[in-house]
Amino acid sequence: MKNRNLLLLTLICITSLLSGQTNYDVGVGQQSLEPDKSTISLALSGYAAPREGRFTLQWLKQEILPSVGAICGVYDRLFIFSNGEILKKQVSDKTGWEKVGKTEKIITITGANNKLYAVNYNAELLVTNINKIKWTNYHDGFKRCRS
Repeated sequence: MKNRNLLLLTLICITSLLSGQTNYDVGVGQQSLEPDKSTISLALSGYAAPREGRFTLQWLKQEILPSVGAICGVYDRLFIFSNGEILKKQVSDKTGWEKVGKTEKIITITGANNKLYAVNYNAELLVTNINKIKWTNYHDGFKRCRS
């Protein structure tokens, strides 16, 4: 019986040596899931798109802006009020800014429906067409339309 157990134990040891793994490679690694400092990564948990739930924005330096008093965008155009002048540029345009008018002492601007709206230092609401800059008092035009 002892011989039989010894034979069985020897057989198990031999088969385990033949079929078992004898060498193991061990190491560690680390890779961050966060992007580098040139990008902004935002989680979109709970939103439908993208399905991955994460997207990345990357800021690329395009140009240096002139001094900006106010800025707005209307469709594919950007408008800057700088040093008493209005500058305009197409978003896709790689060239400089085009001077298109005077600011009329404007504090702030916004744009919608091919029009620019502005508030000046006299607290007047001004309006102009984005294609031809000629400021008019919004309230005067509104009164004329209603009478």
